[in-house]
Amino acid sequence: MGFWKGFLLDFDGTIVVTESLAARAMEIVLEENGISEAGHLASVLHGRTWSAGIRILMTHFPHLDAAVLGQRMREIYRYERKKGGVEFVPGALHALKLLRGLGVPVALVTGSDRDEVYDILGDEVVGKYFDLIVTASDGLESKPSPAQYNAALQTLGLNPEATLVFEDSYAGIESSKRAGLAFIHVLHVSPLPGPHVDAIAAIQDWRGMSRERLAAFYGERGKHFPSNTG
Repeated sequence: MGFWKGFLLDFDGTIVVTESLAARAMEIVLEENGISEAGHLASVLHGRTWSAGIRILMTHFPHLDAAVLGQRMREIYRYERKKGGVEFVPGALHALKLLRGLGVPVALVTGSDRDEVYDILGDEVVGKYFDLIVTASDGLESKPSPAQYNAALQTLGLNPEATLVFEDSYAGIESSKRAGLAFIHVLHVSPLPGPHVDAIAAIQDWRGMSRERLAAFYGERGKHFPSNTG
């Protein structure tokens, strides 16, 4: 029986709880522009880069200035993040230690900017737990495009059939699917109404994660890729 050769983790909503801060920043900026009751549009930001999310917002509000809107949203997001701190998804740090101890590559693949990742996690955590971070700062097409996941696979020399993704958002899940990757749906703050039908498993958060549980996930992966069971 084989085992995973690598792990690719989303950041916002999967490791840290920041999606609500981005949604709040969007609501405040739209209210400043006389637009209320737009909370249902918050999902356009989930899993995407800021620029991709703002492009979608502009299709709803073409009269607004995209550059001004984006700058103001990010200002508010950073202020709210600094004011209240960032909460980790329960068990996330324990899980990072677990994954790091398995001796296979671990990468962060996120629509956040590189400086935001380092600002939230710190240099020590990033360097200690990740072999690679792929961020919006790398200039790749935003999720749901598979570009970021494909870049991580190529850089680390990973076989997609033996690589596991942890994701929470529709855009991120679609990105991993297009890259041919199995994924675990992290439900803690997921905007989806329930476990994604294509997930090999769903977890509420990271608590209780173990090598045995990861091995069980691998067995489920084998049902989708029977050639990868050795």
